[in-house]
Amino acid sequence: MVDFRVGQLPVRITVWFPLTLALAGLGLWRDPPSLGLWMLAAVSGVVLHELGHVIAFRLAGWRPRMELHAFGGATHGEGPPLGRGARVLSHLAGPAVGLALGGLIYLAQARHLLPARAALLAEFLLWVNLGWSGLNLLPIPPLDGGAALFAAVPGLGAREAVTAIAIFLCAVGALAGLYVAPGLLAFSMLLGIHNAGVLRALNQQSLPLRAARDLARPAVDADAPLNKLAVASAVCSAFCFLPGLSSVLALALGVVGLRQVRARGQRGASAAWMGIGLGGFNLLAHLMWLGKVLTD
Repeated sequence: MVDFRVGQLPVRITVWFPLTLALAGLGLWRDPPSLGLWMLAAVSGVVLHELGHVIAFRLAGWRPRMELHAFGGATHGEGPPLGRGARVLSHLAGPAVGLALGGLIYLAQARHLLPARAALLAEFLLWVNLGWSGLNLLPIPPLDGGAALFAAVPGLGAREAVTAIAIFLCAVGALAGLYVAPGLLAFSMLLGIHNAGVLRALNQQSLPLRAARDLARPAVDADAPLNKLAVASAVCSAFCFLPGLSSVLALALGVVGLRQVRARGQRGASAAWMGIGLGGFNLLAHLMWLGKVLTD
């Protein structure tokens, strides 16, 4: 671990930062010049990305500090409380710098403004700046897109929903990784584990709010009417193994039926959850199967 300052900016570099980037260029180890170009592109891309966050923090009146670690980098800061818009912009500033730089390199490459010797470096810079920035904009915490969405939504309930969606996307990525690349599988699982922990913490924070909300809800009587949408969702889920709209219907009817069950004190929550679970799982399975067919 190395600590130093660049002007007023504290910087920390862990030993895992260069090792991780070198492992990312594993296929280039037999070609040292190409590996050197990859390291140059990767290090510069990560540093410029973090400088985007540094500039946003400085403009907001914060004192930023940069850390380069195994997962790339992170910029933290201290200062007065930030408004919602400033928090969102501070998270999006890093990918914005990468996309802007990648766009300039793409235009220079398309107009043949770069020398032939820089072609390989330009390819690496495109991948690092456009590819990693696009990945970072996914709505999955702690990626910048997920962190920006987390900062934009108000209330624990909305953040629980964002985290649940992130876990679903991680599951999609893990399934895709089984067919595409083991690296995607591992990356998706790490993000999924992280978001599962975040969701557990949010659930603990919202327990008192849920208890008050449950008290305000109408009690479910044994003679209460059975919600028809929840029943229809369960029926549709029985046909989810067939390609078609049954999975979509089961999922949609289950979500609407569950909301009605909770709002009206009706019966049918279990049927609605059956439709949501089976419909969502089978819809995901059908999408994965379709993706495999299209790529073969």
